[in-house]
Amino acid sequence: MVDLKSKFLLLSEDERQKIYDLVHGEINIYQENNLLILDNRSEPMVEDEYQQVHEIMSRYFDNDEWCLYHCNLALDRKNSKVWDFQYWRTYNHVTNSINWNFIPFHHNDFECVREKTFLFYNGSLGDRASHRLMAFHYLLDYDLLDKMMYSILQSPTDLSYQYLEAIEDTYKTNINWKKYDDFFKNSPYLLDVDLGEHTFVDLEKQYEITPCNSLDLPLSHIKKTYFTLVTESFFFEPHWCVDKSLFDISEKTYKAVLTQPFIIMGRPYLLKYLRDKGFDTFDDVFDNSYDEIENDWDRFQTIMKEIKRICDLQQETLHELYLSCVDRVISNQQKFLSYEGKI
Repeated sequence: MVDLKSKFLLLSEDERQKIYDLVHGEINIYQENNLLILDNRSEPMVEDEYQQVHEIMSRYFDNDEWCLYHCNLALDRKNSKVWDFQYWRTYNHVTNSINWNFIPFHHNDFECVREKTFLFYNGSLGDRASHRLMAFHYLLDYDLLDKMMYSILQSPTDLSYQYLEAIEDTYKTNINWKKYDDFFKNSPYLLDVDLGEHTFVDLEKQYEITPCNSLDLPLSHIKKTYFTLVTESFFFEPHWCVDKSLFDISEKTYKAVLTQPFIIMGRPYLLKYLRDKGFDTFDDVFDNSYDEIENDWDRFQTIMKEIKRICDLQQETLHELYLSCVDRVISNQQKFLSYEGKI
């Protein structure tokens, strides 16, 4: 068997470092049989980044000697293998963590009236997650935050507002995004970290240094809310993505698929992807036309208007609407747990 790792060392120091940067570390380069694997399956990779990898690797390797793993579901290219890695990651956790022993649901567990309309988990409000800060801004404007069970794990920084300024430059929203800065200064709100007697199972050993949300969530949060508002990792097209090729889906969406009807603030056509895999996206419950809106700002506003419409419904209507969805949530759970290596 050819030692492809040694062959990789023939790259110049600058070329090796470039590859390390693009696949997030030397540890992610290894050999499987007669194939050198560049394993970036936990992060989305856009066209320009792929081209940089391919240009360097093709100087030293034949096409049948290497493969790039990544999780940008819109980028299927030569010498690459696309993984829905977060599906596998969530599946692995859910089927091994004792904290997920409440699925599949039983009808009599979910007949209680809920305290809140939406479960709304959030980590950082900065960098690529500017849409989360913006969502809170709208919820405060609409006076809807008291209808949310929400978390903010990391307060916004000056950099957070710099990213919002970039969005402002692009879409000319004419909104003062610092209007509720005093509210954000009181964060973090550690809803899904500070859980009293509930202890997270951290199979991946990722959360030892700083507070962070995990793949767990307590049943009590589900029983206190009707629906989930998911703020995905990416919503606005990243500045480094020049060809709209980024399509990323994370554990945030799959946790919602497993537990409640949901609205997803993510990249366009994410709901279509879930439907194509057999999941119910509750198109008769929510106006999901936002999923096909490619203009990011228009999609954002449409989602926020739909959230307001749902939050304005009477409690009795909300409860009946939720009960009509329980069978379909259970069906999503069964579909999710039928994992056979890919979906």
